[in-house]
Amino acid sequence: MVRKGAVKGMDIIGSRSPPELICGPCIQGKQTRAPFSKSQNHALELLELMHSDLCGPLPIKAIGGFRYFSVTIDNKLRMMFVNILKSKDEYPLRFKELKASVENLIGNKIKILRTNGGGKYQSKEFESWMRTNGIQHQVTKPDSSESNGVAERAIRTINDCQQTIRIDMNMADRFWGYAVIYAAYLWNITPKRFLNGRTPQEIFTGKVPDVSQIRIFGCKAWARVPDNKQTKLQARSIKCQYLGFAPNQKAHILVERSSGKILTSQDVVFDKGGESRQQIIIEDFEKPKWNAEQVGDEKESKTHTREVEISVSKTDEKIQRDGPMVKIDSESKASTTSPHQSRAQSPETCKPTPEPPA
Repeated sequence: MVRKGAVKGMDIIGSRSPPELICGPCIQGKQTRAPFSKSQNHALELLELMHSDLCGPLPIKAIGGFRYFSVTIDNKLRMMFVNILKSKDEYPLRFKELKASVENLIGNKIKILRTNGGGKYQSKEFESWMRTNGIQHQVTKPDSSESNGVAERAIRTINDCQQTIRIDMNMADRFWGYAVIYAAYLWNITPKRFLNGRTPQEIFTGKVPDVSQIRIFGCKAWARVPDNKQTKLQARSIKCQYLGFAPNQKAHILVERSSGKILTSQDVVFDKGGESRQQIIIEDFEKPKWNAEQVGDEKESKTHTREVEISVSKTDEKIQRDGPMVKIDSESKASTTSPHQSRAQSPETCKPTPEPPA
């Protein structure tokens, strides 16, 4: 500053600068986090290095009572494996199942597992099991999620995708479990630039993924009612929405729109674009379907009121039934209300016309 004339009143003796001084108050008031350099420890083989992390507890339980999901990702391919969990304590069991499955599939062994060092990862039993199976457990520094950035980024990718596909089809939050599994599946079959346009699943399994059965998450579908559950008057299919593939089955997971029941079916017809996705109105799964027979309060009365299906003719205001013709009083409510309101009325509003004498 003195040499360039920016300030005055300061004399510099000699050409050497004084040794760097450490100012304690400056450090306390201004210290920031040290920069995280990119990791140079890249795996050379499949399953050599696996990153893993948990997300949760989520504010709303998924169908089945799940509150967490885990993501385990291969360092070389970025192949994702997800599990939905009811508690953190389930993680060691799910990882053991994953290890047996992937090692049996490709023949390689998991050598390193990198986690953020939470309690679910550092239980004595789990640590002992990893040492027995030759797995090195690398634990990142406390409060340094960047040290396990691969897993953290995978969690964000899955979360962003599952929220997007649910919002697009107006699916309730409780379907996040199925959406998480489907989001990971979509990631694994999507070509990646760092893999020269190939998919993680192709390289991992050695087979090009078949995408002919992919459907839009939450799209409208019709599942065929099994023969042993069909009746003469019942429709042969029920209206559903698509939730993904059934594990270890050649079938689809669906949710029945009227009742919210989860079912698995192979005989499914999908709406491939006939109806706009934004026009699909999801029924309230908490409300029961309108029944053909209404049962009154048994404590007050034992009477049952059977709903009468009627259709009002616009021309002659008559009702065609299996029995004789009946008229509707022009002043009655049935002539001015909707069909749903008409069904809710008492059968006394419909008086049969007496038959003419023979």
